[in-house]
Amino acid sequence: MYVGNVILIIGMSILSNSVFAVLIMIPLFIFIYQAIIRAEEAYLRNAYGKGFATYCANVNRWVPELKGIGKTFKENDFNLKKVAYKEYNTTYLWTLGATLLLGYNTQWFKLNLNLKNEGIYFLIVIAILTTLYFTIRFFKKRERRIARNKMAH
Repeated sequence: MYVGNVILIIGMSILSNSVFAVLIMIPLFIFIYQAIIRAEEAYLRNAYGKGFATYCANVNRWVPELKGIGKTFKENDFNLKKVAYKEYNTTYLWTLGATLLLGYNTQWFKLNLNLKNEGIYFLIVIAILTTLYFTIRFFKKRERRIARNKMAH
């Protein structure tokens, strides 16, 4: 998770086409993120004690261990619905941010939007992303309401 978030921020910084983002924001994000990681680890150390210390001794926080990944994939089923319900907000924000950065860097904000330029394609992508976001949100909330109603009866 840590590595994925750092890769995302590096990608967004590069996508921004900004020297400031690359030279200042990436190191700042990594510094802040390291502080968050330290706080999370302190909490887990207090909550799980020796078990967490053993985990830390065997698992590198920054470099994922790929040995056995094939076995892990074979033994577990991928549940797209579960991923969508859990990560829809984060995924929407990252993809919307990337789309807006691309739009800004290609100057479509300044164009008269019509079918003859790329601006309309950015609007279509934003509309699709937003529709997917609210559709997933609706079904997630709906399932929660149905489950609550079943428990109440």
